[in-house]
Amino acid sequence: LAGSDQVSVRTRGFGLSGANPVLGTVSRDTPQKNVQAWLRLVERLGREFGPVCSLTAGHGLDEAYAARLPRLQRRSTCQSVFLGPLNDMEPFYRSLDLFVLTSLRESLPNVLLEAMAHGLPCVAYSVAGVPEIIENGVNGLLAEPGDEEGLFRAALSLLADPVRGRAMGETARQWVAERFSVDAMIESTCRVYEELLES
Repeated sequence: LAGSDQVSVRTRGFGLSGANPVLGTVSRDTPQKNVQAWLRLVERLGREFGPVCSLTAGHGLDEAYAARLPRLQRRSTCQSVFLGPLNDMEPFYRSLDLFVLTSLRESLPNVLLEAMAHGLPCVAYSVAGVPEIIENGVNGLLAEPGDEEGLFRAALSLLADPVRGRAMGETARQWVAERFSVDAMIESTCRVYEELLES
């Protein structure tokens, strides 16, 4: 996975202010992806935490989508940028301080692994394969599916304690490197073949 090297300094892109924390998600406009919960989260954090920026990427989530949103859902106390699909995700992840996934149904979401590989703390609902990636309180935070209050509290706690967030992100980066690097994948595949040959 790209971005598995140590990430020490965030580089803001997309015209974002360097002074405010940046949250991001990668999704698409379908009911199971639950984008409305993401929009409500950003709006509430902007009101109750202070100035935040948000980056939203994914199919259908561009400025044309944003133009159709009620003003309250689009508003934050800083900037909200809708990027649509991106060919190069590196600048996106390097701009973030926190990654959020609001999906109500997932298998093993690659976007979480990518975010973690970039040293990002992640907040998500505990659905399907997500708990296999995020160990709650260790390399990210989980909320019960559909619990927007729990999701808000989890995100707020990491924004309010950036030292904890960075430590959690570094743990996430190491976790992905240990389990999903090329060497780790080769070793795992060889182990499966060895077990099959022995049986």
